[in-house]
Formats: sequence, C-alpha cells, structure tokens
Amino acid sequence: MKRRLRFLLCLLVVSWALCLTVLAAAPALQDEAGLLQDPQGLEALLTQAGADYDTVVAACLVPSCDGQDPDLAAEEAYDRVYGPNTPGILLFIAQSERVYRITVTQGSGEAFNDKALAHLRSVVEKRLRQDDYDGAVRDFAATASEMLRLAASGSPYGSKLSPLWILGALGLGSLGSALPLGRLKQQVKSVRKKTEAKDYIVPDSLRLLREEDTFVRKTTERVPIPAKTETVRTDGSHTTTGGSF
Repeated sequence: MKRRLRFLLCLLVVSWALCLTVLAAAPALQDEAGLLQDPQGLEALLTQAGADYDTVVAACLVPSCDGQDPDLAAEEAYDRVYGPNTPGILLFIAQSERVYRITVTQGSGEAFNDKALAHLRSVVEKRLRQDDYDGAVRDFAATASEMLRLAASGSPYGSKLSPLWILGALGLGSLGSALPLGRLKQQVKSVRKKTEAKDYIVPDSLRLLREEDTFVRKTTERVPIPAKTETVRTDGSHTTTGGSF
C-alpha cells in the first residue's frame, strides 16, 4: 500500500514538473504575419511581464482570420498553445481584417477586470491605428504587467478613486455651498448697482416705429459619428474584447 502511494505521489510530481516545463517552453509571441521589427526583444518583454505572477502574457499576430470569427480565433490561439485552464491574457491581431482582440482566461483573477480591459483597448488601439505593431505589443506587455502588479498588491486597476475624481468631488461640494451663501449675501444688501441700460430708461419714453430682423449668413458643419468598434464576449473559459483599427 505504501509503495503504491509513493508511486502515485512520484507520478503526480513528475506530471506537474512536465506541465511546468511545457508552459515555460511555450512561446510568448507568435508573429505569423511577420509584422514585428524586434520579435526577440518583444517576446522577452512578454515573458517577463507575467513571469513573476505565474500568468501568461502573450501576443499572436496572424495574416488573416480566414473567415473565422475574431473572438473564436483569439481564444483558440490561446488554448492551442497554453490551454484554457492556464491563467493568462493574449493580444490577437489579424492584419487583413485590421481587427484585434484581447482574450483573458477566467482564472486570471481581478487583474484584468472590465476597467482594466477598457484601458488596455485604448492603449493598444492607439498604436495600431498608426500601424505601430511593435509599439502595440510593447505597450500591451508593460500595461498588463502593471495591472498584474496592482492586483498582487491588493488594489486591482480601477479599484481606487482617481485624484481627479477626488478634486472634482471637492469642487462640486464647494460650489454647492457657495450658491446658498451667495443668495444670503445678496439679501443683506439694501443698495445695488444699476449696470443695465434699461435701468435708466423712463417707461414709455421710447417707442420704436419699425423693428426688423435681418438674416446675415448660414454656416453648416457636418461632424461624422464615429463607429463603435468595441466588442465584449464572455464564455465559460474566456472573456474577449477588442475592436478594429
């Protein structure tokens, strides 16, 4: 009985070690489209971004989705290399369709919440609209690493009020208290300055014989309404979001 337990325990340890070896060997960057200028440096950044948090941070650039839904293509690209149960996040870019997706596995915790994903979208899309693929992957890795750090410290991205929100709240409070005080101050004044012309006109002393409105010119401006490019999809193992560029 003891020998059998020892054998099972050894088998479990070996299997776990093999899984870690496969995960460590899995590439953090797949540039099938050949869009990147510094693939080796970017892969090192992606690997380091999640290494301290046991989380995959990866990117996959493909020439086309080949007619497949971009959400499914991104999720399959992650599962094919790392598996659906491995915590991580993947930036997926399809060059032909000019779409991108960011897919997160459900085991990634609070690091990549809704606010974090919205920020990641804005960071990545800004670079992609300039066709700066290296910059998109670089900023994605740096931002994802910072979000993992915040979550590890117990304060996920977006969980605290921004200083701008605090200043705004103080400003609204000051304004709300200033209005009643201003009204009270006006009530104690017995004399007020007359600053308008009508205050000096004697009633019925001026009568207009003719009144006319003249149309001078017309200016028309057309402002295009930007199309909404964001999409969010959640299934049992992934949350996927992204847009077009």
